[in-house]
Amino acid sequence: MQSTLNLLERALAIAPMPVWTEKLDVHRNALRNAKNSGHLTPVLAGRLAIELQENPQAWMATAVLEGEKDSPAKRALIKQLEKMKKL
Repeated sequence: MQSTLNLLERALAIAPMPVWTEKLDVHRNALRNAKNSGHLTPVLAGRLAIELQENPQAWMATAVLEGEKDSPAKRALIKQLEKMKKL
């Protein structure tokens, strides 16, 4: 499963962080804090996905799962979401 940091890295390959914080209308430290924490919030992931013309729902779901503790239920859900992405 791709991480939301992959999405952020693709965005940063297009434009620097200050440009994205302005486009997304978020605090100037929001993306840096997300990068340091290892994942984007669902809102940031969804907004970036829209700007990059990707599926915001899929990226928001990924962000939610990244914020959850590891468990058998989380792993099962990740497997199911991966199957759905292939359809």
